[in-house]
Amino acid sequence: MIDQAQRAAERAQEGAGTRVKPPPPKPKAPPRAAPPRHSSHASKPPAGGGSSYPIGSYKTLTGDPAHGAVPPGEYNVLESLMGEYESLVGYSVEPSDKQLLAMANSGVQTLRDFGEYMAKQANGQKVAQKMPWATYGLTKDEYASASSIFGTEYKKVTGQDISPDALQQAFQNPRDPTGGLLSGSQYQQQLMNDAAIQKQFGWVKYGLDFSAWTQQKLSMRGVYGRDINDSEAANILQYTKTASGANMGAVGRQIGQQVQAPSAQGVAGSLAR
Repeated sequence: MIDQAQRAAERAQEGAGTRVKPPPPKPKAPPRAAPPRHSSHASKPPAGGGSSYPIGSYKTLTGDPAHGAVPPGEYNVLESLMGEYESLVGYSVEPSDKQLLAMANSGVQTLRDFGEYMAKQANGQKVAQKMPWATYGLTKDEYASASSIFGTEYKKVTGQDISPDALQQAFQNPRDPTGGLLSGSQYQQQLMNDAAIQKQFGWVKYGLDFSAWTQQKLSMRGVYGRDINDSEAANILQYTKTASGANMGAVGRQIGQQVQAPSAQGVAGSLAR
């Protein structure tokens, strides 16, 4: 009896050693992330992955990209740009979902793109007038610095203070290939090659800025023995350039021979050409 009881106990121990352990509990799923801002049109957060819809065909701002929603990556870019833009305008205006969707469809990717789009919208036009730096994606200090540079170069070339229209053009077009604002030297070169500037300020088409033009008139006064006004100087400069090309040494000889300056009417016609 003892042996049977002992063998029964041994068999029980062997069965316990080979008992199958239960599987470990399944890990709990992480909590679902909250949907991004402006997701009132979506019933769930954006799905991962790319979209089969090209830019220009997005139908909803958030949701599943496979069904025409803005892909999460592009949406995040717009969300970031919106925060930067609102900071530039002191949070005085917030783009709507409709405007963000339109920007996604038009391929807005930079802060300047964002600001230029909002400057054309009803809720952004007044802001653009009061805070023009936001239109160009700049801070107030950056805008002031660039305005000072453009104003300085404009006065060097023309001898006049820059006008609001000219300043706006300096910020708008053209920009350099990297997308940044024109440097001072680039803007000066742009002015020197501008046909409208050459027509308005006749000396520019001869490669002279205002300082060089003033020196040219002083040289003519030394030859003539009297002050030379702008019309006379422009006419003489055109005549001597035509006759002698870039060899300004010939100017003194011609003027020394008392070449008669053309009439004021001739000057007006020559400057217009």
